[in-house]
Amino acid sequence: GAHTFDVRAVDKAGNTSGSTSLAFTISTVTISYVTVSPTAINSANGSVTFSYTLTGGTVPVKLEVLNSTNTVVRTIDAGNQGAGEHTLAWDGKGNSGAAIPDGLYTLRLNAGGTTYAYAQSYGLPAGPGQFRTPRGVAVDSAGNVYVADSGDSRIQKFSSSGTFLTQWGSFGSGDGQFRNPTAVAIDGSGNVYVADASNNRIQKFSASGQFLSKWGQFGWGDGQFGYPQGIAIDNSGNIYVADSGSRGMPMVRVQKFSSSGAFLAKWGPVATAGGPLPPVPLSLGGVAIDNGGNVFVTDSGNNQVVKLSPTLTLLAQWGSAGSGDGQFQSPLGIAVDTPGNVYVTDLGGSRVQKFTSSGTFVTKWGTQGSG
Repeated sequence: GAHTFDVRAVDKAGNTSGSTSLAFTISTVTISYVTVSPTAINSANGSVTFSYTLTGGTVPVKLEVLNSTNTVVRTIDAGNQGAGEHTLAWDGKGNSGAAIPDGLYTLRLNAGGTTYAYAQSYGLPAGPGQFRTPRGVAVDSAGNVYVADSGDSRIQKFSSSGTFLTQWGSFGSGDGQFRNPTAVAIDGSGNVYVADASNNRIQKFSASGQFLSKWGQFGWGDGQFGYPQGIAIDNSGNIYVADSGSRGMPMVRVQKFSSSGAFLAKWGPVATAGGPLPPVPLSLGGVAIDNGGNVFVTDSGNNQVVKLSPTLTLLAQWGSAGSGDGQFQSPLGIAVDTPGNVYVTDLGGSRVQKFTSSGTFVTKWGTQGSG
């Protein structure tokens, strides 16, 4: 908050002279629960929304857009903002009102001196077989590959050799539209389920992209979501969704649904039968299921993997922060093979680690680079 001090000169005898008032502000504001939707903007979706939560006092807030040379090309002044949830939008234009060139930009939120930066691409929609922030991938029984192309608000379908087959989706909240599709899963009948993160819902499609149904909305109740990031389907067609948490609410959990979207069970920071054990999940990401129906989830906030039973009781947890074998730096993606081995993408460690189903480290590969 703002503080004012009266400054006086004092000699050796203790006499004072002069008086100067100095005022300054000590920033105690924190920025958290940031979401950016969509992850890339273009001429088809028009603008990007920057949502965030402030804690602390009331401070001046502005959103700055910087180009690749760190030059500010747009400043959006939000005035004074206090604690709570807030939203700012950028329309892809510079301070002159003209559209900016295609390229990579940084959105920098400044709240009373506290800053949060986010890389943001801007340009025309990518063509078939191109991507702008691909997030989730799944394979059907015929070997076709489905990719959640988050930045272009669509799902793309390819043959097993990478030949483009079809695509569907656009930016928005209508049926068949997306705002940050983050994960995709395929059931035994070929139906496609998509975690539509910023719309806080799950959408179901046919294999050709025909919209079939949807469920979910923002909230903490059963069947509601706070930025769902992971989705998987068991052999019985039940659907498991990993909720990462959003906008200051304790929504970090796994929910289980029937194929029609009926809520069945959940596991998370609220006490449930059998768990959770400390530490409670902080930020769930990917989810995978083995042939026995056991559920594996990455918890990037705790740098660990969580193993749950088919009824979502806690079975095991492994991992800690670090770069050693069995340690993680923001684990995100996860998959399970037919024998039950678990594969985890260690985002910050630029590697993949392989474990047994009980969490014993087996091997690893990968380094940072583009080779």
